[in-house]
Amino acid sequence: MKILILLSLFYSLSAQESYYNPDLSSTGVNQLIIFQNSISSLEPGDEIGIFDSSGITNSGDCTSQTNELLVGSGIWDGEQLEIVNVGSIDNCAFGGFQLPGFQDGNPVLIRVYRPSTETEYNTTISFSAGTGNFGDLFMAISDIQLDSGNYVGPFYQVDLNETGEFQLIIFQNSISSLEPGDEIGIFDSSGITNSGDCTSQTNELLVGSGIWDGEQLEIVNVGSIDNCAFGGFQLPGYQEGNPIVIKIYKSNLNLEYQASAVFSAGTGTFGDLFVAISEISLQDSSWGCTNSDACNFSEEATQDDGSCWYPIDGCNCENGQGATLDCNGDCQGQAFIDICEVCSGGNSGHEANSDIDCNGDCFGELVIDECGECGGDGISDGACDCDGNIEDCSGECGGSAVIDACGICGGPGAIYECGCNELEPGACDCDGNIEDCSGECGGSLVIDICGECGGGQTDPNDCVDGCAEGYTYDCNNTCQLEGLLGNNECNNGSNGEADFSCEEFYFDNGDCPVGLLYFGEINQENNSLPVYLDCVFPVTNYNFSISGINGFNLSDGMINDPSFVLDPVVNNNLINWVSITNPLPQNYGLLFDINYEEIDGDICFLDSNIVTVQGEEYQAELGDCISLNSLSNDDILIPGDYVLEQAYPNPFNPEINIPFSISTMSLVKIDIFDINGNLIHNVTNDFYSSGRHSLIWNAKSFSSGTYLVVAEIRSEIYQQKVVLMK
Repeated sequence: MKILILLSLFYSLSAQESYYNPDLSSTGVNQLIIFQNSISSLEPGDEIGIFDSSGITNSGDCTSQTNELLVGSGIWDGEQLEIVNVGSIDNCAFGGFQLPGFQDGNPVLIRVYRPSTETEYNTTISFSAGTGNFGDLFMAISDIQLDSGNYVGPFYQVDLNETGEFQLIIFQNSISSLEPGDEIGIFDSSGITNSGDCTSQTNELLVGSGIWDGEQLEIVNVGSIDNCAFGGFQLPGYQEGNPIVIKIYKSNLNLEYQASAVFSAGTGTFGDLFVAISEISLQDSSWGCTNSDACNFSEEATQDDGSCWYPIDGCNCENGQGATLDCNGDCQGQAFIDICEVCSGGNSGHEANSDIDCNGDCFGELVIDECGECGGDGISDGACDCDGNIEDCSGECGGSAVIDACGICGGPGAIYECGCNELEPGACDCDGNIEDCSGECGGSLVIDICGECGGGQTDPNDCVDGCAEGYTYDCNNTCQLEGLLGNNECNNGSNGEADFSCEEFYFDNGDCPVGLLYFGEINQENNSLPVYLDCVFPVTNYNFSISGINGFNLSDGMINDPSFVLDPVVNNNLINWVSITNPLPQNYGLLFDINYEEIDGDICFLDSNIVTVQGEEYQAELGDCISLNSLSNDDILIPGDYVLEQAYPNPFNPEINIPFSISTMSLVKIDIFDINGNLIHNVTNDFYSSGRHSLIWNAKSFSSGTYLVVAEIRSEIYQQKVVLMK
């Protein structure tokens, strides 16, 4: 009969929506779970739901509400399945709110829904990767065991074979007592229930069902047919002439109602071609669990429907119907028996399959060595890798470098002109001598100030052809340094002194910092603090102020020279000096010691002023502030000479410190040359104040070998060899 198509269509449509359907928006936090194709307990079409038993459920606030939460799902097709699960993210600290999803560290809970039987199963899972908790980068599942199952199909599920007898009942859209989603069950109170015999057994029988959607609903009911006269048996279904019984199940209330119908067509009994119902009246439900000891006891129920259920030992009603104990004795726990028959996972404290050694034996003792071999001995004695290689002299495993005849790792051997020491750059013999200006190796002749080899002149005014190179006549026809003369207009001829142009010396800014003021080391034994002044020109007077120190008198330094008068005002930290006879020499050094009563915090220069012999007033460059314990007694503050100190460490890799000391403000140039005398790197070419300095050369881009450090300070050349060893 064509009416059968309606029934089949209804059930196919109702099964299209997935049982597990996560209602979560992506938060940016995800967990990948891989279900491997080794799983044998699943059937194609089985749905997999992944839950967090205490996941974050709130959205739009920061209350951290938790409950069981579906965080991911997928459908098994017999091949490897990858499911991405949504994790919670907390934006409360950034003015947002906490988004729903799993919490890191919570155990992964997996359930399986089988559409073919409309049954949901709890599971026990075997992890081949991951901890079994949310938060891993990913986890892999190698097997799933289906535990107890709960039927979750429609409340009214017709379980009748096709008999060839059918009854059509039309529920018209005039019905007002039903809500969309209500299930309609059609019963015969004395329907035929036997199958496979001819005993005509009868009982209440569900013969048809459907779900109300607010529109006209057509339900096809299955009737009994008797094939006993033809050597068959009687098939179950309604009996013609029996009254139609209707029941309504409201899933939102989990209540079943008896119903009385108004028939607009048909007799209200089975056997008519079709029946039409225009209205339904719902009667109060009296069905339910009537046992007060049951978890689902209903005080409203007057007739027991057989739905009572009870917890097993170790569980309670809150654990839910069908709750079971795991191997650790925990209700609804996650522990399971692993391959070695050890209770693992959950609260057992045992990692699944951790008793299997690398050979696959339970409780075996073999482990994988550092070379990746199960039960192997690892790297042999004296070797540096699994291939048996050893380190060469440079520390490279399997390298080919060896110590040469000169004791250098990877060196070329004794190939140098001076044995194992190469001829130094610029030298003319193995003793390190160089040629003088006449070409004599180790000679003593030098070019004098007038440019003559061995001339011996030191005064730029004694040159035959005028001033020495780099000098020029001032307005008094006296040779002076070009940088000190400026425009040579001699103050428009007023007093015979040359104008000074700071920029033409070597400074290019308007402040012209021709001098440097700085502190020495605090002497805590006699409560004194030295103050130093470096200036590229002689100084006629100066003044400056100091904060952080309460002084009472000055000593040492320039105040001991009777040619100078110091007029210090130290109570308010103002230091002032005026020259009476002679100017203060350039690059002088120690001015004086401040004898102090008290130091408060850091000691700093606040301001300064210097007047040079050129008659121009400039600010001095101010050195760093110091505190009472800022300097050690080993610090070199005022060197007495110009020195390129020993670089360290030597040999080095890849950085080396190059220290030097200068007694006055000077131009310092430091270069690096290779073994062949080629310039490969300039470390510095800049002015430095008097004192001790240290620079770093990073040679990571250069190859191993010997290099020469050459420093030029005030026309003096200093050099030393260093060895880069990688």
